[in-house]
Amino acid sequence: MEEKNFGDKIKLLRNKNKMTQEDLAKELNVTRQAISNWERGITIPDINMINNISRIFSITIDEIITGETKKIQKKFERKSSFILYISSIILFILNIVISTVIYKEIKIVTIFPVSIILFIETIIFFTFGNAIKNDNFSVIAGYDRKIQYNKIVLKKILASIENHIMITSTIFIFLMIILGHISTPDFIGGIILLIYVMEFLSSIIIINMKNQEFLYKDTEDLIQAKMSNKIVIGFIIFFFMILGVTTFTMEYYNIENNTPEAMIMISIIIPYIIFLLIGLLYEQKKVKEYIKKNKNYSISKLAYITMSICIVLLIIMVVVASKF
Repeated sequence: MEEKNFGDKIKLLRNKNKMTQEDLAKELNVTRQAISNWERGITIPDINMINNISRIFSITIDEIITGETKKIQKKFERKSSFILYISSIILFILNIVISTVIYKEIKIVTIFPVSIILFIETIIFFTFGNAIKNDNFSVIAGYDRKIQYNKIVLKKILASIENHIMITSTIFIFLMIILGHISTPDFIGGIILLIYVMEFLSSIIIINMKNQEFLYKDTEDLIQAKMSNKIVIGFIIFFFMILGVTTFTMEYYNIENNTPEAMIMISIIIPYIIFLLIGLLYEQKKVKEYIKKNKNYSISKLAYITMSICIVLLIIMVVVASKF
């Protein structure tokens, strides 16, 4: 391993992640002079220190030692996300043009779901992009100022989520447009939109869990995050349930939007979401208490009660819809 080449890579990684030599030295618990010596090729860190460097910059040891400088330099570039986002907008515009010119009407079955997907994609692109570029994570859902994060890993997570959402959004938009211009039942749009939302939320959870081990600097925060995984997954499952049951009942019983029947459905959905949030927030609070007391976490009685109420509300929704 050439000392100077290795030092150049460390300097490149440090500058790319907006860290001074003092910042990196503090993270590695070494002197600033040690960092300076590495970057100038005077000395090289031992294998344990290289491992710590790889964890801080969220890349493998092999990438640091043998990786090409160009690959390291492209770490958080967003060209592919930008191209995919622009492609989605172009598809959306083409859909409107084709619908207007050829079909002489703008089909709601394609416009509405595609608009929602493009709206979600836009929020992700600009919100995550701003966070990655300016190290401003305050607008990211779930971000806690009190927790010490490895910001490089956090940016890696956001970049991975953004790229994944750009890919799936473009695919789903294209699929929705194709299905909208062939002979398909109207409810297909709602089902595909539901699948998109499920995939969207699932991908965020999976990417977060995959990088969780290196995200938190404090061991207590890591333990809390791991305990919270089951709670969040349970919340997502129950959220998918209400989406699925609502879509099914409205399509099966031909319930249209902006009707008294639809308002009754909403009156069932609102308490469902409220009880679900109560259970989620209460369990998150209990997790913190268990960690402070150094106890193993177990689901509270309130969580079982709120889950039972939600299931009862789902049954009521189906029964009520069948009476319309």
